[in-house]
Amino acid sequence: MTWARLDDSSLDHEKFLSLSESLSPMEALAADGLWRRGLVYACKHLTDGFLPRSAIPKLAGLSPAKAFKLAAALVAARGRSEYGLWLAVDSGYQIHDFDQWNPNREETEKKRAARVTAGRIGGLRSGEARRKQDGSKSEATVKHPASPERSKTEALALPVPNPVPIPKTPLSPPEANASSGDHPTTLPPEAFNTDCPDRYRWADPPRCLNRAWLAAHPEVTRYPALDSKGTPRQCPHHRRLQNETAQDDEVKPEW
Repeated sequence: MTWARLDDSSLDHEKFLSLSESLSPMEALAADGLWRRGLVYACKHLTDGFLPRSAIPKLAGLSPAKAFKLAAALVAARGRSEYGLWLAVDSGYQIHDFDQWNPNREETEKKRAARVTAGRIGGLRSGEARRKQDGSKSEATVKHPASPERSKTEALALPVPNPVPIPKTPLSPPEANASSGDHPTTLPPEAFNTDCPDRYRWADPPRCLNRAWLAAHPEVTRYPALDSKGTPRQCPHHRRLQNETAQDDEVKPEW
């Protein structure tokens, strides 16, 4: 985008005042507006002050006859100068002293190219600075994880580690006792329930054990060994169930 420069003395300049000599007050005002609109047109399209004849009616907003009458008045508006506000040239009009008060096409294009280059360099530097800042934040996050004292915003910015499940370690199962060379623990009959809910199933601890008895004997850390069917060998209720259901497997109580 370019800017058109207007001198505040143009309101009472002798060239503009001379427009009323050949035009009515309304026409003189329209000619003044045409000159200013022509100045904006030349700056926008980088014509170095040249105005093509085809653009005059559109800039004036009038019929071609009335528009060119105003253009002729601008050419004749000289005051005490030998040049008018406009100069009649081939295929159009030239704004007098345009390049004295406004930048020409070459200067404007150089400034635009310089701004584009500066913007590109600035964007690259800004991106590099952001990457360095993000890298320093990442290092700070690794060295100093979020603590309760930090603000909520800083804590949310830190990466949240994935939870690692901690495997449950049972209390010395019978297989571990056997592999380590220890003898399986032998419990008294009162340590077992009379109506064991488990059948051919091992839990930790086995639900066939009386939990009240276990609570009263905290020194017990190992449980009875399992048989080939995976049930505690000492559980009387398991023995009875297996005797009823296993026809081909003779089960003997082990105490």
